[in-house]
Amino acid sequence: MDGDAAEPSSAWRLLLEGQALWSEYTTGGDRAQEDRALAVLARAVEQADREGDPALRGVTRSSLGTMRVARYEMSGAQSDVDSGVELLTAALRYLPPDHGEVPGALATLASASLHRYHRSGVARHLTEAVETARRGIEAVRDPRDFRLGGWHSNLGGLLRLRFELTGNERDLDEAIVSGRRALECVPPADRALALGALIGHLIQRAVRRGDLTDAAEALAAGREALAAMPPGYVARYQVIGAAVSALRFDHQMAGHRASLDEAIDLQRELTASLPEGRPDAGIHFSNLSELLRLRYEQLGTRSDLDEAVDTARRAEEANTERARAPHLAATRCLAARALSTELAEKGDKEGATVAATESVAAARRIVSGSAGNPLLLARGLLHQANALLALAVATGERDRQSEALACLEQAAGIAPADDPQRAVLLTTMGLVGLNALPDDAGADALDPVVTQLRQAAVLGGDSGPNASQAAANLVVALFRRHRDTGRPEDLAELLKWSDTVLEADTTPPPQRVRIANLAAGVLMETGDHREAAQRYARAVELLPMTAWQGADRASVETQLTEARGLASDAAAARLTADGNAEAALVLLETGRGVMWTRMLQLRAESTALQREHPELATRLAEIASRLTLLDGDGESAGLVPLSPSQRIDHRARLAREYRDLVRQAVAAGHGDFLAPPSREELLSAAAAGPVVVVNISRWRCDALVVTTAGVTACPLPGLDAARVEEWAAAHLAAQHRVDRAHAALHRARTAGVNPAAFRAQHDARNEVRQATRHAETMLERVLGLLWDTVAEPVLAHLAETGSAPSAGRAAHGASPADVGGGDRPATPEQDDAPRLWWCPTGALALLPLHAAGHYESSPDAPAPAGGPRTLLDRFTCSSVPTVRALARARTVPRHHAGEPGAAGAGRMLMVAMPETPGQPPLPEVDEEQALLRTLFPAALLTVRTPPEATRAVVREDLRRHDWVHVSCHGTQDLDAPSSGGLLLVDGMLTVADIGAGQHRGEFILLSACRTVTGGRGLPDEAISLGAALHYSGYRHVVGTQWSVDARAAERFGASVHTALASDGGYTPERAAAAVRGAALRLRADTGLPRFSWTPFTHTGP
Repeated sequence: MDGDAAEPSSAWRLLLEGQALWSEYTTGGDRAQEDRALAVLARAVEQADREGDPALRGVTRSSLGTMRVARYEMSGAQSDVDSGVELLTAALRYLPPDHGEVPGALATLASASLHRYHRSGVARHLTEAVETARRGIEAVRDPRDFRLGGWHSNLGGLLRLRFELTGNERDLDEAIVSGRRALECVPPADRALALGALIGHLIQRAVRRGDLTDAAEALAAGREALAAMPPGYVARYQVIGAAVSALRFDHQMAGHRASLDEAIDLQRELTASLPEGRPDAGIHFSNLSELLRLRYEQLGTRSDLDEAVDTARRAEEANTERARAPHLAATRCLAARALSTELAEKGDKEGATVAATESVAAARRIVSGSAGNPLLLARGLLHQANALLALAVATGERDRQSEALACLEQAAGIAPADDPQRAVLLTTMGLVGLNALPDDAGADALDPVVTQLRQAAVLGGDSGPNASQAAANLVVALFRRHRDTGRPEDLAELLKWSDTVLEADTTPPPQRVRIANLAAGVLMETGDHREAAQRYARAVELLPMTAWQGADRASVETQLTEARGLASDAAAARLTADGNAEAALVLLETGRGVMWTRMLQLRAESTALQREHPELATRLAEIASRLTLLDGDGESAGLVPLSPSQRIDHRARLAREYRDLVRQAVAAGHGDFLAPPSREELLSAAAAGPVVVVNISRWRCDALVVTTAGVTACPLPGLDAARVEEWAAAHLAAQHRVDRAHAALHRARTAGVNPAAFRAQHDARNEVRQATRHAETMLERVLGLLWDTVAEPVLAHLAETGSAPSAGRAAHGASPADVGGGDRPATPEQDDAPRLWWCPTGALALLPLHAAGHYESSPDAPAPAGGPRTLLDRFTCSSVPTVRALARARTVPRHHAGEPGAAGAGRMLMVAMPETPGQPPLPEVDEEQALLRTLFPAALLTVRTPPEATRAVVREDLRRHDWVHVSCHGTQDLDAPSSGGLLLVDGMLTVADIGAGQHRGEFILLSACRTVTGGRGLPDEAISLGAALHYSGYRHVVGTQWSVDARAAERFGASVHTALASDGGYTPERAAAAVRGAALRLRADTGLPRFSWTPFTHTGP
């Protein structure tokens, strides 16, 4: 039949057959059907040529061309789009202008021209696409044509793309008009796609003009589009991508963090389902990278940043479209630069240099790919300048700064005056100039920088993603100039722009805290104490926002480190402004222990909520429990292992649900269960004696004395923050030297038997002796200073105000010598000393305030006139991390740790590790175990030794026992305190792991080193093992502030347990007195180092 003429209807039959096969392919996804459809349609074209009907020749070509263009969208093959253009162009020559196939052919040809533009970057193809799309709409004869809505939508997309290329706002306005017309005539099945297209136009105009109305319309359209999209929707990628853009923009413009988390979830779902070879895969990966980087900038979560960098690399690798290359390179540039900055701050110079070099290379690709487009070129140069600045920081090469400045000047010369990125450009130029100036630069050098940053701030407007950053940079520049000139107008402008930062919802909480802190400090320096106090209070109110439930523990610690001392400065400002001690205390309680407060809020219980809304209360408890477990090692807690990215996404979803549930509870009238502590709650902490909060600030130092009657302030003029920092540094250095000496001795002892090892042991023993003497000398000095500057003035205040503790209470107006215990050194048998609680702040928390005093070198030396000048002889002292922690320990109902009748209820747990790999042996552990076996019958004693003493086992045991004794090696990293903890059989049981648990124990004694030592950068957060146990439920915690002598630890523990078990039972409520008695025994033991008793502390009521 090859040579025979076919029947006149053969071409039509082949056309219909090919279209049917294509329809089967689009619904079923069978690529074989696709190939058969295209082959049949190619035969239809040939047959139509043989039959000679012009309209039939045009229709068959239009159908085949449309399908070749559609295949390009999945295959990315250049041959498909070129063939499609050729076929469609030919079809339009054959078809009469009024033929019903013409509008569709023109619409598809416009799409093909767009694909050509993306592949080549040649602007001519984009112009052809716009004009062809317009012709297609004009060719429609029936206004009810169901395809008309889609064509209007496509024209809008083309116009917006041309606006992005040229900056012509008429194109953008026309794009929105087209998008709205599309919604008027699009069929319901395609409404989601039309909404998605309109979203992009609205966002662009909102960015361009700062119009929040457009932003709100975009978000509403995004949510409607997602709701309107049926399962298996053919255009799901476009719709999800548009909704993601709307959510991202809502986050950037309105500061809604939940929108960012939701956008990441959707974008991750989209990228995970991309078919292999999809030509727009690169842009989808790029979008995910940008979202992850944004969340990193908000929360500081390193896993987000790492994934952002990896995904940006994948985006460039997957890209086949030249027009998109600069955008994808920009994404990679930004992610790599953020990584470089992070690594540089962590001290990883090599890693920072590698990342910055990657960022610079990506920036250069942006510049080379933007030739002929001034708008894109200016932005590329801005990226290159920022990348070069990161490289300068990483390498210390000042030439890079000069190169960066040259890029910025070139960009400023070519960027359009109305470019929204111009504010970023000016900000960056201003920052380069500011950072290049020495700290003592005068006003003349700062003037041009201030002018430039002011222009950037004005361009940034009152809202939007660039506004608060530009204003914050200007505040810093004004601060430096005001410091030089003291001009009132600089201060007034500084306060104005700091208000802009504080009021912008888009400003990340850490930045708002920093700017409020800076402004308040300037006001304190100028003497406007009341205004300073108000701004400090605002900063403290914002501080808990940095501990948002969606952020992981490490990120929160980083953010809080930057605000170190803020709460203390705020309290000092309030005392200076009006002397309101109670208000000062509330500021301290709000701005200290923020991470533990976050945990307590998660665990907050409301009896009324449980009674009236049990399902809501139960779900709140479930979400809270999961969030808390994510702070520790979820795997050892029984959770399914998660990757870092899965972990942060999971946390964000839980945090969103938790926040929504809290809103429901508040709406139902139960908002009080998450409220800050009330005055009554704080004063209740002093039910058994005064609580002394020692506030250390750069402005002033005071003791806030809390009693059941109220809070009074005791000025401490002999104390200042700088001196306390010096004392703490010297004390920690001395103790660290002792630790190093003992570690060297252990290494020498295990190095074998040879002359070199013997010499090493000899040298190590000498160093141990010298380091110990130095530490004792330093400690004696510090204890005396603490007495002179803190303890003695506080005792005088207690005497003057009649606030002394009940035992030995002094009459109103008595002298300090009358406050406390007897007039001679105490003996271990004297266990009736009055109670006193200390709550140190700042670096003072790293010092043994509970042991303050002047201790004579000879124990037989006569007591000074007026009695011993030591806290140990006068009081039973306890330490607390915050007042609210003590109040909570007093009020939480006493429970047995296990359920009624459970094996752990009313039992003692001992964790004993006499041998730990890589650590010196602890032979005294066996003596401690033997003592507990004599004090407790076997039925009431659980002993965990190797190999049983694993992290998982001990975690569960801690939850199920009332009383605990832990005897093992402990450690603390002063720079990463959450990673410190107990060394067990299978590794470290960390502070974070313990804090993630929920306990109801009565007493725990931690016979290990540094168990109540906090972090250097976060002393007010009390991040230690002891604090974790106390906050998570243990009422009484006994621990150590630094490394302890093993013999002293054994004797101390024996004394404490014997005292608590002396009446035939076990009475943890006497823990504080037992600790004091044990300390007195150690002090009297001449066979122990002189100050072996000082590291031991009691925390609790």
